[in-house]
Amino acid sequence: MKTSSLTSPAFYQKGLTLIEVMVVLLVVSIGLMATAKFQGDLLHEGGTNKARIQALSHASDKVEALRIDHDSAAGGHSVETGANAQYLVNWTVGSFAGITDAQHHSASVTWTDTLNRSQAMMLSSVAYPDRLYTDPEGAANCIYGSCSLDDPDPPVVTIAVGGAEDMGGKYRYPITLTITPEAGYGQVALVVLENNVPNSMIEGGSDNGDGHYTLAVNISHQVTFDLLSDAVYGANGLDVDVGATWVQREPVVTIVLKESP
Repeated sequence: MKTSSLTSPAFYQKGLTLIEVMVVLLVVSIGLMATAKFQGDLLHEGGTNKARIQALSHASDKVEALRIDHDSAAGGHSVETGANAQYLVNWTVGSFAGITDAQHHSASVTWTDTLNRSQAMMLSSVAYPDRLYTDPEGAANCIYGSCSLDDPDPPVVTIAVGGAEDMGGKYRYPITLTITPEAGYGQVALVVLENNVPNSMIEGGSDNGDGHYTLAVNISHQVTFDLLSDAVYGANGLDVDVGATWVQREPVVTIVLKESP
């Protein structure tokens, strides 16, 4: 006959002790708590990302509206209600240094997230007239603004002819052109000169090889070069016809040097 004693090893190996049950419960509880926290973080991050996307949308819409309605654009603010937050939208319109007629549009959005923290986002853009010519007829391709299909207004150009230097059968005249751009146009950097003075040549500038010369304008709004001619001219013996054109978004003065009528 088989008997078992309370003191035998087999008796104590059956079932779980209370300590083992408590350890299992502790491990399971820690796992559940970590899972709950992870799910909470996911929900919070999802709400935060959605709020940021909505804020970006409000800012982008406002900047685009300012660009489209640039003629009447002005600063202001509004309150927008989203799925996860209420957004305060502020926008400003100003000039942009260095670009004539440019507008600087800025829109900022502030809101409070689900953890009661203040959040902010800002977008800015610069809109400007693009006067780049894209065809031989000079049609302007403008982003916005009062761009014209015509060439820009020519500046006022005055001519000063220095005394003749006898070069032995030819005469060299130092010539200075002073350029005053029309209102709304910046500093003119280049002058394209066509010389129509008979029996003469130009000294100075870059010879374009087609009867035209490219001359640089100095900081005093002046162009200087020499005319080497067979004839003797007085102070008012020479004249210029003035025009202007767009070349790679910059106004370029065109002048024709000729004898005075």
